[in-house]
Amino acid sequence: MSRKSLTALGLILAVPLAGVLAIEGAWFLAAEQAQARGVEIGARQGSPFSRTWSDLVRGPVHVDLLQWQLSKPMELQLSGVQIRLESPETHTPSSSPGEALAPPQIPGWVTLNIQDVALILDGEQVGETLSGTWTPASASLSAVDGTQVLMPGPAGEDMLAVTGFAIPLEGLSGWLEITATQHGELLSAELRSEDLVAKHPKLSKRPLALPLLTASISGTLASKVAEGSFLLGEMTGTMHADCTQDCVLTISVPDQPAAQVLGVVAPLVPELQRATVIGELGGELILNQDGSWVLDPQIGQLEVHGAVPDLGSLRRGRFRYRVRKADGSQSTRTSGEGSRDWVPLRQVSPHLRAAVLAAEDSAFASHNGIDPQNIKDAIADNQEAGEIVRGGSTLTQQLAKNLFLDGERTMERKLREALLAVELDRELGKDRVLELYVNIVEWGPDVWGIGPASDLYFLRDPSKLPPNEAAFLAALLPSPRRYYKSWYLGGRERRGTVQRILDNMHYGGALSKEDAKKWGKAPLRPIPPPE
Repeated sequence: MSRKSLTALGLILAVPLAGVLAIEGAWFLAAEQAQARGVEIGARQGSPFSRTWSDLVRGPVHVDLLQWQLSKPMELQLSGVQIRLESPETHTPSSSPGEALAPPQIPGWVTLNIQDVALILDGEQVGETLSGTWTPASASLSAVDGTQVLMPGPAGEDMLAVTGFAIPLEGLSGWLEITATQHGELLSAELRSEDLVAKHPKLSKRPLALPLLTASISGTLASKVAEGSFLLGEMTGTMHADCTQDCVLTISVPDQPAAQVLGVVAPLVPELQRATVIGELGGELILNQDGSWVLDPQIGQLEVHGAVPDLGSLRRGRFRYRVRKADGSQSTRTSGEGSRDWVPLRQVSPHLRAAVLAAEDSAFASHNGIDPQNIKDAIADNQEAGEIVRGGSTLTQQLAKNLFLDGERTMERKLREALLAVELDRELGKDRVLELYVNIVEWGPDVWGIGPASDLYFLRDPSKLPPNEAAFLAALLPSPRRYYKSWYLGGRERRGTVQRILDNMHYGGALSKEDAKKWGKAPLRPIPPPE
């Protein structure tokens, strides 16, 4: 073969070989550039005309498979894309989610075909997977649940996202729909949910189906601050989110008709389903990134009509109520005028009346059945302690609990208690409320009413109780069974507690300062416990 023929043959073979080498070089260069930008590539395989990369990772983004075929030069195929995020409290400064989640920089002539994009929050998938296409000019992703992401959005917006996901919050479940738009630095969102359910042991033993929620919020990406408003059922409010340092969400409910606010929890509260509530409610709730919260309720002068069942029997005459006995069983007691252990208020020592108010409700004469300041103080103390250390109940609320409710420590019971107390206070008056209270409350294990209590501890008629004995009996009320065992059976006089109540009686005008000191030093001689 001539030299000319060999040269021609060499050129024929060299051209495709050079093309193959160029293509392989391009694949290698692309991989090197990707790795230089922080992309980890688990494996690479394929022919010069087809390439498959698997297990690509950059920050929180993980791609199972990236395929590129030269026979389809306009398309890249991505499959199994996972975006893994952590809640703010578990986020570490070393990660850079903003950089990792930036839109991919791809040539203008390339289209990404994306399959199965999943958002993983704290190890759990949020919402359905998305599939669709992505080009430098626009993107369109969708899922079977109706989620859509469009870039750019209509009317010149940079992005429109319509998505839904299951709420990943403890105590709150449901499906939240979000329509988010981005235009330059401005980001806004509309939220909607029709099936929110709150379930938490501190709220109620039963789940609460919340009414329709709609909300809107907007802010700039650079400021990390957003403002918004919401409508939950008929209750209106505003939101302020600030993430300039730790994220803080402030939810404000301006003063508005109480029925609008209470309508949110009406399915849990039988009294709200039969009563009319007049007045205004509002408040502010601050949620911190670390999970702590601060609640500042604003309670106006409320009126409640129709909450108390069989109100007439409580005005005068006999009535029945349920009690839980010391052995844990439930029983029904009869009290009121004509019952065996009933003691009219006029036959109760004024010292006992003053001691009960000094120990349980010093503002009894001035509130309308509930004490807003006492409620705020109780919320603050409980939040600081991380548990319920005080209830904030007035004497009237305690009466309502003893007459109609059980002892569960939930927000549902506290609300029912408050509604009943407001009506009891208005309909019965202060003297009748106090008369009912001292006659039905427990003063020791299965010791119901001041008559049996005065007889058991001091073998004395209730009208004859002196200040120190009255203060001793009032000191039993917060936990009568426990104090019966430790103070009475155990022989512990608890002079400090008795003196505190005597001092409160002085501050309330029932005793002089000298008498409070004198009776604090006087000996207490309870009747010896039965063998």
